[in-house]
Formats: sequence, structure tokens, C-alpha cells
Amino acid sequence: MNNEASRSSGSDPDTTDLTLIRKILELETLFDVGAAISSVLDLDELTDEILTRLAILLDLKGAFLLLKSQDDNQLNTAATFGIEDKAILELQLATEDDIFDSVISAGKARVLNDINAPAAGCRHLMVIPLKARDEMIGVLGVMDRESRENDVAPFTEEDEHLVSAFANQAGIAVSNVRLYANLQYSNERLTDTLNELQEAHEHIIQAERMRALGQMASGVVHDVNNSIASILGYTELWTLFPKMLDDKDKILHDLSTINTAAKDATHIIRRLRGFYRPREEGNKIFPINLNDVIPQSIDITRPRWHTQAREVGITIHMETDLNDIPSIPGDDADLREMFINLVFNAVDAMNENGSITFRTRQEVEEDQRYVILEVGDTGTGMPEEVRRQCLEPFFSTKGDKGTGMGLAMVFGIIQRHHGTLDIESEPGVGTLFRMRFPVAEPPPSSDMQDEQNVLLQPVHVLVADDDPIQREIMKNFLISDGHKATVAEDGRQALEKFYKGQFDAVLTDRLMPDMDGHSLAQSIKEIAPRKPIVLVTGDEDPDGKPDKNVDAVLVKPVSLEEFRRTLAAVIVRPRVQ
Repeated sequence: MNNEASRSSGSDPDTTDLTLIRKILELETLFDVGAAISSVLDLDELTDEILTRLAILLDLKGAFLLLKSQDDNQLNTAATFGIEDKAILELQLATEDDIFDSVISAGKARVLNDINAPAAGCRHLMVIPLKARDEMIGVLGVMDRESRENDVAPFTEEDEHLVSAFANQAGIAVSNVRLYANLQYSNERLTDTLNELQEAHEHIIQAERMRALGQMASGVVHDVNNSIASILGYTELWTLFPKMLDDKDKILHDLSTINTAAKDATHIIRRLRGFYRPREEGNKIFPINLNDVIPQSIDITRPRWHTQAREVGITIHMETDLNDIPSIPGDDADLREMFINLVFNAVDAMNENGSITFRTRQEVEEDQRYVILEVGDTGTGMPEEVRRQCLEPFFSTKGDKGTGMGLAMVFGIIQRHHGTLDIESEPGVGTLFRMRFPVAEPPPSSDMQDEQNVLLQPVHVLVADDDPIQREIMKNFLISDGHKATVAEDGRQALEKFYKGQFDAVLTDRLMPDMDGHSLAQSIKEIAPRKPIVLVTGDEDPDGKPDKNVDAVLVKPVSLEEFRRTLAAVIVRPRVQ
């Protein structure tokens, strides 16, 4: 009975099972395809993967993918499988209307079986719209599905449903890849913009430093000339009146004065180095006591608040009230720059005699210690409107004389040190900048001995310098302390002497003909990796990159105290006192 019913209905159980199995396989394939293409992030790789997977799924002889340009919405060939680009144009011409535009306009698939397009090598064509988030982004075209009879079969309604489902996944994948590419491009543009802003920021900071240096120029010249005048005056007197050399006590007094003058000039030059040297990328954070940085900043700005101010008839008194305070985590160069800008700002606000005062103290709030720093002046003060805007970049009341970056840089430095800033100002009374910085935890105690308390046993040092005066000074420094010195006129000669002798350390100038100090240090380290090498230079770390072959750096002019301390630090055989 059941068999009769089955036959009368025309249903074939084997055919039904095969159809069901085919559907299951197609669904599994669609799932696998979706997972595969969703993991591809390159557009060219993705479009090739889409067509390859689709061709395998439907046994296609050819397929193509056209995408709308993001710039002008024109359809462009993104990928092809089994056909050439010119075949796509032949298919477009073989239809009465533009099949690609019509599919995009209608948003529906079109199936053209038995199409007359021999030049394209195509009998059956199906074009499916490619969508992503309700937006038409292109079309997917498939050609000539192979049949078991070694022929090409027309596309069926089931084929259309299957390719449409595939196209939905492909459209989303293409859209995601485009979004990813746009995001990458935006990130690159953002990175480039940030780099440009960083460069511009560095240029502004350097320009501000140069402006500050320019403001101090005449005062610096005045102070340096004072130092040189002492040196020149005494040496000329000795040359013109040799009998003065017979008075030993007087000569020692004059020599002490010359030494002090030379140290003062060195002090000024080294302080000014921070203005013209570019800052290294990234701040070096150490425990810093503001009571140590404030006197340095007062000293470096002395030409501005003392010498130049007096030249225009204004006397400015620098006052300090520095109480016992703990250290804060900070960058000493940044903090000095902050103080310098605050001093310059105070000086600019003074049209008559007055004072600038630095005060420090500490306070505790909710178990957190803070260092309070106040910088006040008795200048003209600021009205409320100016006070509210004075920290904004490029805001200035000085016209062409100001860049508007001084106080903005101060505020930036305070923020980088996790501090806060309050400003009190009253016209005709003055201005007070009050800063609060969190206190650093004390560093772990160290058992290392102070290098200055280390006494060296006699050592043999190789000295390389092309300047005979500098070479002789270094030699005499060594001999006067009981050491032995061997000198060389350049790096090449020093290397030859190093091969022939036994030395405890090498002292080399940085700039020398034929072989400079860095090359000499590298050559020596290759044969004696543990040999201490001290580099003598006119500018500390001039290239901004430390030399791994150099154990210590001495910056000219070198004092005997610095020389002794540096040599003691690098020699590997110290004798403790």
C-alpha cells in the first residue's frame, strides 16, 4: 500500500535524500566560506578568496567581482576567475541594457541563460548585487556551471539563492576589510599628524629657548667678559712686569683669582648648553630636590634679572625662603626650564625696582606628602581676564616681543610632573605662582661608597689628544697625583702605543684627525673589553647617543677635581681610604 502511494505521488526517496544531503553540504560550505573570508584583512587577497571558493562550490568556469570605487562610485574590476578583464566588457555589451548598473539600481539578481556572448566564452550568466549594511558596494558575476554531461548547465532558482547567500557574506567581508583599511589609513595619518605636531612642538620649545638666550645675550657677554678680564689682566701684568713673579704670595692670590674667573666662565657656558642643545626623546626621571634646582635657575638667569635690568635702571632683588623639603620624581632640565621661564615672566612684569621670591615647604593631605613651591614677584600684576588666559599657547600681552609659549611650557612641565598650578595676581601688586608636586618615595639605601672618597694607587694612563696644550694638562694632572702618563698625538698613534704597552686606563679626546676618540675606543674594546676608557669632549653627548665603548665622559674645560673623580670611578683597582 505504502509502495503504491509512493509510486503514485512520483516521489523518489533516493532523490530526496540526495537533495537533502546536497543542501546540508552547501550550508556547511557556506559556513566554512564565511569563516574563511571573515579572517582575511587584505582586499586583493579577500576578493581572490571569494571567487575561488565560489567557483569550487558551484563548479563554475568563470566568475568576476566588481566593486564601486569609494572615490567616484565607478565600478572597477576587483578580481576575476577563469576569464580575462575584456570578457567582462563583452558581457556588458551583450546585454540590451547595462546589466551591472541595472542590478545595482534594482538591488536584485539577474539570471541570463543562453546569453549570446560568444566573444566572452559565456552561455549562462548570473549577476548578484553585493550589499553591506543596506549599501550597494558592487556586483558578483558567475558564468557557466559545469554539468555531468561535460556541458554547461543553466542557472536555477536554487543556484540564485545559494549565490545570493554567498554574496551577502562576501559583501560584509569586503565592507569590513575596507573599514579596516580606512582605519589603518586614518591611524597612519593620525600618527603622521602627531609626529608633525611633536616636531612643531619641539621647534616651538627650541625657538622659545633661543628667544630666552637672545634676551640674556648682552648680560651673558657682560659676565663672560668680566671673567676674561680677570684672566687677561693678571697675565698681561706678569708679562709686562716680570718682577711681580718674585712675590710668591701675590702670585698665588692672583692665580686663585684667575682660577675662580675661569670656573665662572665655564659655569656660564655649561648652564647655557641646555638652551641650544636639543632635548633627547623621553624624559629621564630621578628624585629631584627643588631646593637644589632653584639656585641653579637663579644663577643661569642672573644676566637677565641682574645685569640687563640694571642697564635700564631697574634693581631686582632675588629672595629665597627654602625650607626643608623631600624630593619629587622629576626631570631636572625640565624643572630648570620651568624656573627660567617664571623668572623671565617676572622680569618682564617689572617696570620699576622690585623683587622675585622663591619659597618652598611641604604639606600633608590624606597621607600624601606634597612639595609646595611658590614663585612671586612685585611686578605689574595681571587683570582677571589675562590671568585666565595666560596659560594658553600663543597668548601674549607682549606683542612682537613674546611668543606666548613661556607660561604654556611652564604649565606643561607641571602637568608632566603630576603637579597642580594656582595663580594669584592683582594689578599693581604682583603675581604669585603656587605649584604643588607629589613627593617621591625615598629610593632604597645603597652601600656604594662615594667616589670622591676613593684613593687610587698609582696607575698608568694612555692620553690621546691632538691639542698639545690639552695633552700637556692631562699629563700634568696625572703626574702631579703620582700616576704615569704616556701621550699620543692622535688616535692612530695611541692605538699603536696601546698594542705595545700595558695601561690601566685610556683618556682620549673626541675629535682627532685620522682616527677620532670613538673609533679609538671601539678598537681598544675589541681587544680589551674591560679596559676603562674616558672620552674628553667640548660638548657632553654631542650626538645625543651614548657610546657603549666609553666608560665615562669629561666635558672641557676639565678641572682637577672632576679629573680625579672620573678617573677614580673607572679604574677597576681602587684602594679604599
